[in-house]
Amino acid sequence: MSELVFDEASHSYHLDGERLPSVTGIINKILPYDYSASEWHMQRGTATHRACELLDNASLNWLTVDPEILPRVKAWEAFRRDMPMDLVAVEERLAHSGFRYAGTLDRIFRRNGKLICADIKNSVSAQVKLQLAFYSLLWTHNKKQTIDSAVAVELTEDGNYKCHWMTARELRIAERQALALLTVYNFARENNLLEKKS
Repeated sequence: MSELVFDEASHSYHLDGERLPSVTGIINKILPYDYSASEWHMQRGTATHRACELLDNASLNWLTVDPEILPRVKAWEAFRRDMPMDLVAVEERLAHSGFRYAGTLDRIFRRNGKLICADIKNSVSAQVKLQLAFYSLLWTHNKKQTIDSAVAVELTEDGNYKCHWMTARELRIAERQALALLTVYNFARENNLLEKKS
C-alpha cells in the first residue's frame, strides 16, 4: 500500500518518494487568488485551523487562544453548535494515486446519512469551489464514498460565520472543472511553464 508523507516545513506531500502537487498549489499556479497573502495572514490561518482542530477534538484550552484569532474560533464553535453534524474526519491528509495530487481535508461531516466536505476559511473566493471539488475527489478515491455536498465556512473577525454551500450537482460540475484544471497544470509543469515549487 502506498504511503503518503507530509513535510510540515516545506508543506509538501510525497507518495512513495514522489513529490505530489498540493490542491492549493495546483489552483494557485493556474488561477491565483487576487490578493497576496502575507506571512502574517498565513500564520493566522494556520493558528485558526489548529485551534479549530483542538476544539473539534475536545482538547482546546481557551486560555491559550491568541486574542487575534479568538473571534474566528468562536465563530467555528457557533457553526458547530448551529449545525449539529457527526464528525467523520478532521484535517485528514490524502493522496490520489491515479491523478497524482494530494491535500488535507479540513473536515468531513455526516448529517442525515449524507457526507459533507467542509473547508474552514478566513476569506472566501470563487476558487474554493475547485478546492472542495479536489477534496471530494480525494475522499471518494480513498474511501470509496461519495461526498453529497460541500461547504466553505468563512470565519469573520467579528465572531460570526458565513456558509458557502455547494449542492451535489454543483460539486459534480466543480469536480469536472477541477480535473480540467489539473490537466492544464500538468501540461504546464511538463513543459516547464511553471515555477519549480508547487
